[in-house]
Amino acid sequence: MNYNHPAEVNGLIALDGVLAQVASAFDVQVADAFSAFFAADVPTSGDSCAAGLLIKLPGGACDIHPSLAGQTRIAQTVVALIRKK
Repeated sequence: MNYNHPAEVNGLIALDGVLAQVASAFDVQVADAFSAFFAADVPTSGDSCAAGLLIKLPGGACDIHPSLAGQTRIAQTVVALIRKK
């Protein structure tokens, strides 16, 4: 995602809010990949594509799915959450 694009950010914040509400109702923890990607995107001014966290398409743009680097970042976030328990 591009953290400079308000529609993308607001949509994900809304989705995360619903996810957090449902998770708390069942005493479930949720790994915060949104913040993890944002932290990794700082050097590229908030652009997950430019940071290499999304799958590159032949034309140079990115897919919405995480690349190997993005998947690794998500996995690290999940592991960190598990270790906090």
